[in-house]
Amino acid sequence: MQSKATTVSEYLASLPADRRQVVETVRKVIRANLDMGKACVRFKTAEDLALEVIGEAFKRLPAKMYIEQYQQVRTANAKVSAAKSVKTRKAV
Repeated sequence: MQSKATTVSEYLASLPADRRQVVETVRKVIRANLDMGKACVRFKTAEDLALEVIGEAFKRLPAKMYIEQYQQVRTANAKVSAAKSVKTRKAV
């Protein structure tokens, strides 16, 4: 099930209380301690990571569901890239 939230606050509000607590905890750790890029989290040392919190977050998403979501995103991105490529060729 995909969220229709358009903001982080909306997304957090839509989560069940137990999941919301875990996600908010992970978010606080990330925002306080880690250097973030658009689609990645960078860190200087393993000690900077709250591994227990991150592990709990990973446990809540079954591997099969993660793979399905990943494949959906890859398929969508491939379609966007193909459409952009076609537009670029037409413009040339």
